[in-house]
Amino acid sequence: MNDALTAQTVELLQQLIRNQCVNDGTVASGQEVRTSDVLRGYLEGSGLDIEVYEPDGAPGRKSLVARIQGSDPTAPTLCLMGHTDVVPVTPANWTRDPFGGELVNGEVWGRGAIDMLNLTASQAVALKALARRGCARAARWSISRAPTRRPAAPWAPATCASATGIRCGPTIC
Repeated sequence: MNDALTAQTVELLQQLIRNQCVNDGTVASGQEVRTSDVLRGYLEGSGLDIEVYEPDGAPGRKSLVARIQGSDPTAPTLCLMGHTDVVPVTPANWTRDPFGGELVNGEVWGRGAIDMLNLTASQAVALKALARRGCARAARWSISRAPTRRPAAPWAPATCASATGIRCGPTIC
């Protein structure tokens, strides 16, 4: 295990939790721009191609795509896709601040810590490390972070994939 990469993942996860991108199902909720800004800032300068998309009619519901270009343009893209919102929370039902991102006994606590935000942080750290090391292979590597997992929303992953030209196969959970 690489302690530096682990520390980066923990710190990034804490920031993502503290962003409080709560999606209550309305267009105005979520404000995932906070998380796309944090991810962009973290990934910049690492040699990745970074694009941010904001759908019409959904201000603040930004998506981020970061890519390592492969050496073979005909090779498929490995897309690590996810969402950056969390569902609403009742703080009184929590023993800790759901948006505190506290590190307790080696565990990060908060809304999204064991859902998608932990994967978002770990995938961003891994992709940045690969880009810095020049580990691009034949295929392109890409992370795509859409504001929500709700497929009917106009700012959902399919819309982001369409705008970026990323072809996404079935999701494996």
